[in-house]
Amino acid sequence: MGSNLTVVVPVYNVEKYLKKCVVSILEQTIPVEEIILVDDGSTDQSGKLADELAEQYKQIKVIHQKNGGLAAARNSGIDAATKEYIAFVDSDDYIDPHMYEILMDRLLKDRADMSICGVWYEQENGEKYTPYPDNVQKIWNKKQALIELNSYQYFNMSFCDIIFKRELFEITAYGEGVLRFPVGKISEDFYLMHKVVARANKVTYTSAPFYHYVQRGNSISRNKKIHTAPMDASNKQLEFFKKWFPDLTFVGETGCFFAHVSIYSAYCRSGRKCPDKLTKSIDKVCHRYLKSVLKSPYIPRAKKAQALTYCFSKPLYRVVISRRAHR
Repeated sequence: MGSNLTVVVPVYNVEKYLKKCVVSILEQTIPVEEIILVDDGSTDQSGKLADELAEQYKQIKVIHQKNGGLAAARNSGIDAATKEYIAFVDSDDYIDPHMYEILMDRLLKDRADMSICGVWYEQENGEKYTPYPDNVQKIWNKKQALIELNSYQYFNMSFCDIIFKRELFEITAYGEGVLRFPVGKISEDFYLMHKVVARANKVTYTSAPFYHYVQRGNSISRNKKIHTAPMDASNKQLEFFKKWFPDLTFVGETGCFFAHVSIYSAYCRSGRKCPDKLTKSIDKVCHRYLKSVLKSPYIPRAKKAQALTYCFSKPLYRVVISRRAHR
């Protein structure tokens, strides 16, 4: 029995990793009927390898395009997809063999529009950890899912650990038509995820980690330059909540708080000083929304402690954060 699933894989200069990624999709315990490899202007042998894989496996389609970034590549994949359901895998990552069978089974049984699993954060040497609790299963309506998206307990902004109904990207809702990733933006997932979740009537979740998010230092999303895009993306999400879900404004405010703090934390972990002007900008937002963080029943105690430490004891915050790996 087929899965009626399209998997979109953006490809850019990943010849070392691409085959492992694609094989992990081909070896799923339910057949993936359509795999779209989008070669986003690779300058290594990735494009050629994609073509060779397509010659070998009939379910693989290849799109070659001028380099436009991760968002543009994913958008091309969405545009070309023909199946009822869609998923995304980054080309330097891989997935467990039963990931899509389990997610699809949950999606169909729970009559959901999105099915989410946990993830492994994996170093290239094979060391890995998962930040999510064991053996947790949840079903959320759209408001509950929007809350959990910003509560740092079960899932985050990543599109890669989810099966979606493809219609979520195509229907008209909340003043917008089709949804696509914002081309030219860093943290493109952050700009889009809340809009997709808002179109889902039901979301099903298992904390079991099936997706292997490989921490490769020179990948698009994990390079050494510290971008402030999450700050802007969180502000856009807050605007969306204020307009369409005003009773969830406090959720958008907590999202803003931690998105801004994440930039300061990134500087701490890199051993660099956060520029004074940027620190002042982060401080302004954090002090404005601290009350929402502390009052929210959905934010874990550890995150509330992080918020208080940042706002009132930066020297201690710098010491603690600089000693911890990014999780």
